[in-house]
Amino acid sequence: MAGKFSKTLRGEYEAVMMYKYKDKYNKKAPKSTVPVSSDVSEKKPEKKSKAPNITKIPVPYAVESSPAIKSQEIKSKAVKETVKKITSDPIVNSEAKKQRQPLKEIINDNDGLKPKEKTVTAKTHDYGDQESVPEKINKKSSFQKRKKPLLKEKRKKFDFRQLFDGDEEYDPDDNLVEEIKPQLDDYTEEKDAEAISTDIATTFQMVFARTIILTGTTVTSIVLSLIAQCTPLFKENIRNGWLWYAIMSFLLFAISVITYRLPIVNGLMPLRKFKGNPDTAPAVASVAVAVQSVAALFTPHIFINGTLHIYVPLVLFALLLNSIGKLLILLRTHRNFAFLRKPYPKFAGKIYNDGKNAQKMVEELPSKKTIIGFTKRAKFMSNFLQLSYMPDPSENAASKAAPITTFISLLSCVAYGIINQSFVGAVSSFALTACISIPVICLLAINIPLKRLCTSVLRSGAMITGYETVKQFCDTNAIMVDSSQLYPKGSITLSGMKAFKQSKLNEAILAGAAIMYAVNGNMVHVFENIVQCRREALPEVENVIYEDGRGLVGWVRGQRVLIGNRELLESHNIKTPGRELEERYIKMGNDITYISVSGELIAMFILSYKTDRSIAKELRNLEQNGVSLIVRTVDSNITKEKIAERFGLFHRCISIMPTGLGNIYYEETKNIDEKSRAYLVTRGKLSSFAKAVSGCIKLKSNATITKILQYIAVILGLALVTLISFVSGFEKLGCLEMLIYIGFWTITSLFVSIIRK
Repeated sequence: MAGKFSKTLRGEYEAVMMYKYKDKYNKKAPKSTVPVSSDVSEKKPEKKSKAPNITKIPVPYAVESSPAIKSQEIKSKAVKETVKKITSDPIVNSEAKKQRQPLKEIINDNDGLKPKEKTVTAKTHDYGDQESVPEKINKKSSFQKRKKPLLKEKRKKFDFRQLFDGDEEYDPDDNLVEEIKPQLDDYTEEKDAEAISTDIATTFQMVFARTIILTGTTVTSIVLSLIAQCTPLFKENIRNGWLWYAIMSFLLFAISVITYRLPIVNGLMPLRKFKGNPDTAPAVASVAVAVQSVAALFTPHIFINGTLHIYVPLVLFALLLNSIGKLLILLRTHRNFAFLRKPYPKFAGKIYNDGKNAQKMVEELPSKKTIIGFTKRAKFMSNFLQLSYMPDPSENAASKAAPITTFISLLSCVAYGIINQSFVGAVSSFALTACISIPVICLLAINIPLKRLCTSVLRSGAMITGYETVKQFCDTNAIMVDSSQLYPKGSITLSGMKAFKQSKLNEAILAGAAIMYAVNGNMVHVFENIVQCRREALPEVENVIYEDGRGLVGWVRGQRVLIGNRELLESHNIKTPGRELEERYIKMGNDITYISVSGELIAMFILSYKTDRSIAKELRNLEQNGVSLIVRTVDSNITKEKIAERFGLFHRCISIMPTGLGNIYYEETKNIDEKSRAYLVTRGKLSSFAKAVSGCIKLKSNATITKILQYIAVILGLALVTLISFVSGFEKLGCLEMLIYIGFWTITSLFVSIIRK
């Protein structure tokens, strides 16, 4: 169960269902709670114990050597044949001939769980809401036994008088409401995917149909209003023209309200406790305009001279934009869930929460904040629906302002009626102030740029669930990655190799491959191309140490193996070739790595490092947004100077982890989580993760600006309408003028949110 969701998405049926089963059930329905994930990303950095000074790298792939000497001789022959081809020329191109098999699909095996004896049947409502109803016969879950969309099930008629009788008040936290309020099932198991996907699609179709109807009624109402205000058609050309205009306006309004009735009910109910949600302001305006429309049917002559106006187009325009905003939320959720269901390896975006170690990681960086993002493999992404439907800042602002603007509208209505002794004038004042108080751009200002960001990120192989992801990663000041992410498979190639001890070359290559597999080094794919055998056939690695900036020191079969640069060999008193030999290859854009066994230099690898353009582009975007790069590596050729040069970054914004911190990061990410919260999900590409983090940072500033514009539009509108209506009356406050005012702020907010990419 998903806990507290956005009122925009789950509240439309909550008010209705609260009273639907109020008298029928006395016993409490079983409460459903959201399993709290012990995910790293849920918390901001905390202080923990001091990091140990670790100097040894864990060996996750260390295996025993084959006991059969005969099989080792056969494998050595295969290595000899490969080495002969490479060493025939000092510089030989050796591209990879064998590709690694694709990763197998990880299956979440939860299908064997037995259903509980007592279950509930869920009625699915608008935006995925479900209502828990006790059931005696059916013993299966609602997701297992569902033959048609639950949205089409027959519902009891709702008595609107129940909204205002009884002592209990609406509050999702009250015990009475907990017994009967709807429950929304979240994505908790793989077997729920099909049912949730169907419910999202069905709800999308319902909201889409509602939007089409509202579009027709809104456009028709605006056209009628312009004809009535700008032409003499209803005043002079048609007999009883204003009566016909009032009737047509009332009919258009009635059709729209019937179509949008559930959000209106949902918006009115929190007002009983002087609270609100994103639907409250449109709901109050709908009630006010309904009263004015009914009054206009009986007093059409008052509107002939233009002293009063019927404000039906204003509220219909607000309802239409509100419905479009909900449509965008459902469309984003539908596409994200389609990405989540695909059988690819998934990596969850997280925030590192060890405060002390994080502080050490950012010591060399310009920003000393310890909000560091990273990715980790996970089998299942939980809390998808909850995170998708959580409200954004504009919704929260609209929810807080709605009770206040409602009180101001009622106060204006009473004051105008007393001062001018006019019931129709008081009702018109109530309708206009309620309409001008609607933050019409509430659901569009954030959801339009958020949908654009989600679409762009999905193309790159990542998923941003909703605004909760933006809140989670908008303050990130660094990301930590492994060097294998900077240089994925195929980025490092062997341009050539020079052998110094031909007799020991086969043994050295086998030992080097075993060490690279053990530490998951960058050169693992290079050794794969030379040693074409299974991992289990490699010798056992006893221990590995990485010396910062120099290379690896490992022990294989009791022999010390060195893989690194010239400084590593010299520190262990091993004779090295002249620098002229290195310079010859370095000038060609290559890097050098030596391998030594038992104190003897065996060979020199000539390596070519290729930069991925998409990774470089997204890392530069991160840098422009104030995010630095922290790299864990066991490759002596990867330094912050070379990373800065190859990826076009500023070297002060790059930090190479020392061995101890690198081991901590490796231990944090080497295992696969069973579950992780679905804030940000990637398929393992660094470019997609970097793009998602950059987008979250930019979108946060957009949200702040649009929220400010929303407050300005409402406050200024209320001030102008109140002042003009009391001083000059409503003659200058026609539908055309008000539509221009509302349209101006709508276009301004959309322009600001879209133009800031």
